[in-house]
Amino acid sequence: MQNELSEVLEGVFKPLGITYQLSEDKVLLFNLFQDFTITGSVSSGDDKQPIYGAAIKVKGTTRGTSTDGNGHFSLEVRQAEVVEVSYIGFATTEFVVDSTKRIYEVVLQPSLSTLDEVVVTGYSAQRVKDLTGSVAVVDVKGLKQQPAASPVEALQGKATGVQIINSGAPGATPQIRIRGFSTINNNDPLYIIDGMPYEGKLSWLSANDIESMQVLKDASAASIYGARANNGVVIVTTKQGGKGSPKITLDTYYGTQAPNRSRFPKMLTPQQYGEYVYRQQKNAGATPGTSGTTGQNYGSDPDHPTLPEYLLAGDKMGHQITAADADPAKYRYVMDPAQYYTIVPANQAGTNWFDEITQNAPIQTYQLSILGGSENAVYALSGSAFKQEGTYQYTGFDRYTIRSNTKFTFLDDRLTIGENMQYSATNGHGFGVNENRSGSYQGEDSAIGWAYRIQTIVPVYDIMGNFAGTKGSMLGNADNPLAVLYRQKDNTNKSGQFFGSAFADLKLVEGLNFRTTFGLRHENFNGKSIGYPNPERSEGSFTNNTLSEYRGTNTEWTWSNTATYENTFNGMHRLKILAGTEAVESNYHQLTGNGNDFFVSGDLNYYYLNTAATTVGGSEGSESSLFSIFGRVEYGFDDRYLLSATVRRDGSSNFGPENRYGTFPAASIAWRVSNEGFLKQVSWVNDLKIRAGYGVTGNQRIPSFQFMRRYASGVNPSFYPIGGGNGLTSGLWTSDYDNQSVKWEELKSLNVGLDFTLFNNSIDGTFDWFDRRTSDVLYPVPQPAAAVGTGNSPYV
Repeated sequence: MQNELSEVLEGVFKPLGITYQLSEDKVLLFNLFQDFTITGSVSSGDDKQPIYGAAIKVKGTTRGTSTDGNGHFSLEVRQAEVVEVSYIGFATTEFVVDSTKRIYEVVLQPSLSTLDEVVVTGYSAQRVKDLTGSVAVVDVKGLKQQPAASPVEALQGKATGVQIINSGAPGATPQIRIRGFSTINNNDPLYIIDGMPYEGKLSWLSANDIESMQVLKDASAASIYGARANNGVVIVTTKQGGKGSPKITLDTYYGTQAPNRSRFPKMLTPQQYGEYVYRQQKNAGATPGTSGTTGQNYGSDPDHPTLPEYLLAGDKMGHQITAADADPAKYRYVMDPAQYYTIVPANQAGTNWFDEITQNAPIQTYQLSILGGSENAVYALSGSAFKQEGTYQYTGFDRYTIRSNTKFTFLDDRLTIGENMQYSATNGHGFGVNENRSGSYQGEDSAIGWAYRIQTIVPVYDIMGNFAGTKGSMLGNADNPLAVLYRQKDNTNKSGQFFGSAFADLKLVEGLNFRTTFGLRHENFNGKSIGYPNPERSEGSFTNNTLSEYRGTNTEWTWSNTATYENTFNGMHRLKILAGTEAVESNYHQLTGNGNDFFVSGDLNYYYLNTAATTVGGSEGSESSLFSIFGRVEYGFDDRYLLSATVRRDGSSNFGPENRYGTFPAASIAWRVSNEGFLKQVSWVNDLKIRAGYGVTGNQRIPSFQFMRRYASGVNPSFYPIGGGNGLTSGLWTSDYDNQSVKWEELKSLNVGLDFTLFNNSIDGTFDWFDRRTSDVLYPVPQPAAAVGTGNSPYV
């Protein structure tokens, strides 16, 4: 009977767009075309956690929403409509609306393929599967599990052809080499952060704020950035907000960096070194153990060295020292060579200098972020604190950041305005923090260099706890490595930097958008380097009281405008055209002061330039500007054949009027073989693409105004008689010589590549072959002193 009733009801209501449900003694009727609201949640099948910002869309319509901070959503739908749920990094899923069901629980499974992800590649975005150039998409999900001062370290081992060289200094930005070296000058890549170009170090940016990162490796991908893309481009996009209630996240991390002590070099013990010196003297025909060779330190036995008890006591050395000489009552640590009397015991067991200068160093980071939004406004706010001590003793780095990213939509989503802004404060202290001003982490004069050179018989401290050194017989001229680190612990390098941009994006007509972006970077920096006496060294000084202070500003603004047209014709032809302009202006200024011979040595309260016996001041600055026009055309046919062509023309103030402008073209093609009929039936091939590209990029990284001769004023050696004497004469002198013919350096690059994804997206890979040739290399060729005097050589 019920089956007969169902057949009757089906025949009556279905043509009317009405569905029904039998419930005991009632018949419930539903209108198929009536809107009703469903609710639900979206979670990850991997860890069961709610997914924030998942897109919920009624398929074939413009109706949709996104999940809130708890993974919840609500959406107006109709009976039998198909709802699509998607989120980056997860496989898209669908469900059919059933009017009898109002609550849906959706579980998304992690995607094994990233081909459908959209990435930023230069003033616009592309699907990974549509890339025709050599672009590496970096997995940044694990960044907060490996905190570092610079997010650049995320590239280590995650992007082929990218080499990371880390000095180990706290707060240091590693050197990046994309496909090796392209020039003999600066080889650092160009960074694009939220659409803003940046050339410099990234220690001011918190890795936790990064949403995505891409590396443009070949010229066909990077030439849209023209003059500054010679060394490749790294594109960084920071996290954005999403629709829904606020999602508050607190990330904390504490860890320890430990030097790999098993890799420390094994140095000779004092006894082994003594044997080595004895053999050396014998081979040279000298008599070991005599004064002037090894006698003072290793005794008078002509065959075997004996280690002394003391290395230095006053002006006596090694085996010359008696018990009376080593009387602590005679000890005087004063900065007067006539009264200086130190007593240094020999470390017969040997000092492990590498252990002495290193430490297990804590590293910690804290970040609070708030993400959320409504239908017409989204926001992402964050604040972070990062503290890192160096594995070198007495070194460290601190960073504090505040970031705000907002976006607002108006006029039925036709107009979008927003901003991405950050302020960061950094403070580095210790050895090497001011680069050339106070030493480097590499080289002979670094702490590690001294640790190689100083003999192990030298102890760290003398009998009274002051630093010991090489003042003595046959001890060489090395500096005490730990003393070097300790005496530079008060060196600082501080910076406060604003980095941000504001944009407006207007949809003029369907498929045509205009976007304008204005960005500003302003940095205030200051620092100091202090020099102290080092009387314990054989070549040390009793009067090395110096202070160098500097402070300055870096300001750069960028204004870019782009128009983008994108459309699909007949379902098979995809066309995207981009045209734009960009203007950049940079200004740098720095004041420097140096003082010597302070009244009180070693007390920072007295280290001010106005208390120095002699002072010297100076200043320097530069400015440059760049104006560019650029365009790109992308075409795809049937998702099989892809073409991209780019051209950019740059004008730089670094070059003279005759060579100011450079043109940088590029083109690339790709063939998605996996979409051809003969491969579609091969189930284990998910994606197979062959691509090739050729392009030209430029380099303008030289000091400003190389085409102009520059002069400096002040007292300077004349090197020839002025006024009857060869003295110091105040006036103008040539500081930099000009070369009006200096022109763009160019890199021409050919790239052929293969991308593949196999076995249900479980295996993916990339092969690339490339040929790069640099011409017109910019370099300051040394000139004879007779030609340039004390001036700097011009770039050629």
